[in-house]
Amino acid sequence: SSSQHSKPSNVDDVPSIPQESNATSASRTADLEPISSQTEAQEMSNEGTDDQTDSKKEFDDSSTTQKNNSDSEELRNLLDRFERGEDIDEDRLYELELLERHRMGESLTSVE
Repeated sequence: SSSQHSKPSNVDDVPSIPQESNATSASRTADLEPISSQTEAQEMSNEGTDDQTDSKKEFDDSSTTQKNNSDSEELRNLLDRFERGEDIDEDRLYELELLERHRMGESLTSVE
Protein backbone atom coordinates (compact mmCIF):
# COMPACT_ATOMS: atom_id res chain seq x y z
CA SER A 1 0.00 0.00 0.00
CA SER A 2 1.32 3.42 -0.85
CA SER A 3 0.35 6.60 0.85
CA GLN A 4 0.32 9.89 -0.94
CA HIS A 5 0.93 13.22 0.68
CA SER A 6 -1.09 16.05 -0.65
CA LYS A 7 1.01 19.00 -1.72
CA PRO A 8 -0.46 22.46 -1.76
CA SER A 9 -1.26 23.51 -5.28
CA ASN A 10 -0.41 27.16 -4.70
CA VAL A 11 1.30 29.37 -2.13
CA ASP A 12 -1.99 30.56 -0.61
CA ASP A 13 -2.65 27.01 0.63
CA VAL A 14 0.57 27.00 2.75
CA PRO A 15 -0.12 27.88 6.39
CA SER A 16 1.46 31.16 7.38
CA ILE A 17 3.75 31.68 10.36
CA PRO A 18 2.38 34.32 12.70
CA GLN A 19 4.44 37.51 12.69
CA GLU A 20 5.27 39.14 16.00
CA SER A 21 4.27 42.73 16.45
CA ASN A 22 6.85 45.50 16.59
CA ALA A 23 5.91 46.07 20.24
CA THR A 24 6.81 42.46 21.12
CA SER A 25 10.07 42.71 19.18
CA ALA A 26 11.00 46.00 20.90
CA SER A 27 10.21 44.48 24.29
CA ARG A 28 12.55 41.56 23.63
CA THR A 29 15.32 43.93 22.52
CA ALA A 30 14.85 46.03 25.66
CA ASP A 31 15.13 42.88 27.77
CA LEU A 32 18.47 42.07 26.13
CA GLU A 33 20.06 45.49 26.59
CA PRO A 34 20.76 45.21 30.33
CA ILE A 35 22.36 41.81 29.81
CA SER A 36 24.51 43.26 27.04
CA SER A 37 25.56 46.15 29.27
CA GLN A 38 26.37 43.77 32.11
CA THR A 39 28.41 41.60 29.77
CA GLU A 40 30.32 44.60 28.45
CA ALA A 41 31.01 45.81 31.99
CA GLN A 42 32.25 42.38 32.99
CA GLU A 43 34.46 42.15 29.89
CA MET A 44 35.89 45.59 30.66
CA SER A 45 36.68 44.61 34.25
CA ASN A 46 38.27 41.37 33.01
CA GLU A 47 40.48 43.30 30.59
CA GLY A 48 42.41 44.76 33.50
CA THR A 49 42.77 41.29 35.00
CA ASP A 50 44.10 39.92 31.71
CA ASP A 51 46.61 42.78 31.54
CA GLN A 52 47.71 42.06 35.10
CA THR A 53 48.03 38.34 34.33
CA ASP A 54 50.03 39.10 31.18
CA SER A 55 52.28 41.49 33.12
CA LYS A 56 52.87 38.90 35.84
CA LYS A 57 53.65 36.24 33.22
CA GLU A 58 56.07 38.58 31.45
CA PHE A 59 57.72 39.39 34.79
CA ASP A 60 57.96 35.67 35.66
CA ASP A 61 59.42 34.89 32.21
CA SER A 62 61.85 37.79 32.51
CA SER A 63 62.85 36.76 36.02
CA THR A 64 63.38 33.15 34.92
CA THR A 65 65.44 34.26 31.94
CA GLN A 66 67.61 36.47 34.14
CA LYS A 67 68.14 33.59 36.60
CA ASN A 68 69.03 31.20 33.76
CA ASN A 69 71.51 33.71 32.32
CA SER A 70 73.02 34.29 35.76
CA ASP A 71 73.44 30.54 36.34
CA SER A 72 74.96 30.05 32.88
CA GLU A 73 77.41 32.90 33.47
CA GLU A 74 78.36 31.49 36.87
CA LEU A 75 78.95 28.07 35.27
CA ARG A 76 81.22 29.58 32.59
CA ASN A 77 83.17 31.51 35.24
CA LEU A 78 83.63 28.41 37.40
CA LEU A 79 84.79 26.37 34.38
CA ASP A 80 87.24 29.12 33.37
CA ARG A 81 88.67 29.28 36.90
CA PHE A 82 88.85 25.47 37.09
CA GLU A 83 90.76 25.34 33.77
CA ARG A 84 93.22 27.93 35.12
CA GLY A 85 93.84 25.69 38.15
CA GLU A 86 92.13 27.96 40.66
CA ASP A 87 90.27 26.59 43.66
CA ILE A 88 86.52 26.50 43.06
CA ASP A 89 83.40 25.20 44.79
CA GLU A 90 83.21 21.83 43.02
CA ASP A 91 79.76 21.08 44.50
CA ARG A 92 78.43 24.30 42.99
CA LEU A 93 80.08 23.44 39.65
CA TYR A 94 78.39 20.02 39.72
CA GLU A 95 74.97 21.57 40.50
CA LEU A 96 75.29 24.12 37.70
CA GLU A 97 76.39 21.43 35.24
CA LEU A 98 73.32 19.35 36.16
CA LEU A 99 71.08 22.38 35.78
CA GLU A 100 72.53 23.09 32.34
CA ARG A 101 72.07 19.47 31.26
CA HIS A 102 68.44 19.62 32.44
CA ARG A 103 67.85 22.85 30.48
CA MET A 104 69.25 21.20 27.37
CA GLY A 105 66.57 18.49 27.70
CA GLU A 106 68.82 15.73 29.00
CA SER A 107 67.19 13.23 31.35
CA LEU A 108 68.71 13.17 34.79
CA THR A 109 68.65 10.35 37.31
CA SER A 110 66.77 10.72 40.58
CA VAL A 111 70.14 11.09 42.38
CA GLU A 112 71.22 13.84 40.03
